[in-house]
Amino acid sequence: MSARMAIIFAGTAVAAFFAGADGVRAQEAPAFEPLRVTIQKTNGDDTVGFILKASEKAILWKYTPESPGNNTMARADIKTIEFDKPEQWAIAAANYAGGNFAEAEKGFAGIADFYKDIMLLEGNPASEARYYHVESLRRQGKFEEMEKALDEETLTLLKASLPEGFLFQLNLNTVWAAAAAEKWEIVDQLVTEHSLESEGGRPPEFKMLPPSQLVQLAFLRALSSQAKGEKELAVEDYYRVLTLGYGNDRALSSQAAIKTLAVLKEDPQLSETESKLKEIHGLAMIYKNSFGGGEIPSEYSEYAKPWVDPDAPAAPEEETPAASESGDAAPVEGDTKAEAAAHEEAEAPAPKAE
Repeated sequence: MSARMAIIFAGTAVAAFFAGADGVRAQEAPAFEPLRVTIQKTNGDDTVGFILKASEKAILWKYTPESPGNNTMARADIKTIEFDKPEQWAIAAANYAGGNFAEAEKGFAGIADFYKDIMLLEGNPASEARYYHVESLRRQGKFEEMEKALDEETLTLLKASLPEGFLFQLNLNTVWAAAAAEKWEIVDQLVTEHSLESEGGRPPEFKMLPPSQLVQLAFLRALSSQAKGEKELAVEDYYRVLTLGYGNDRALSSQAAIKTLAVLKEDPQLSETESKLKEIHGLAMIYKNSFGGGEIPSEYSEYAKPWVDPDAPAAPEEETPAASESGDAAPVEGDTKAEAAAHEEAEAPAPKAE
């Protein structure tokens, strides 16, 4: 059995485990309010208020959301600012954790847009919301929209304000955006930085990284290979994503399955080669049962039907018992004598009345 077919059958065996994973249903978010903050000043005093805006030199804030006037505080007088999360955060985060990335996208985009005037400040929730907005786009395969969301100004603000733990993925997301723009030299540069020496013309192995990052590098390399016409290399990496992503990035695994189906379907030898037909059939069933909730895009539906072995002998047709000269059906083989006697008795003429 080939490595690909082993992946197919192994995936089929665990498909049911992932079927039916749903996100949180859409909920109506509360209205946005100014964000509550705790400000620690350089003189040691703490101030609790609601922030409205920030610039390089000062912040604009008020004591309560209903306060009639605004206050200004110089950033030189501020040691730290602790931000409360807005009320809308819980809904967006629940949708993200539940795999409902379409709703998470909307929720995080709304938070990032409303509080965009504080993105200059380190650790602010608007920057974190933009990060998860972009991540929600990536997990839906909306790579072109990622490119729009990560414009130069936004990217500069995110790099300056997000915690260090977010920066590797942020850098990966800029490469996803480059892939959407078909800037393959940027994609190849990142992939090369994290790859070992190549052996035997196969795609090189990656350096030690968390699986969530490895699957992204493999998918990006597959996209680049496919764009260059290197379909076999692309399929090998898509399968890598499909297997590695099962446990940590089902959204990307789902996209990899569709990408692979598209490549396999374009093979001119598909209809003439049983092994290729079995491969696309197995992958289509994995997608349908694991990722599609019993559905599959119509262009692949013909491959997601029960497999029929073309070499299997046809089932024998049942023979209809031949009729006798009298018009009665011939006795079926295996009739007992008692059954025959009962048949004759039923057919015997009734006695004549005297």
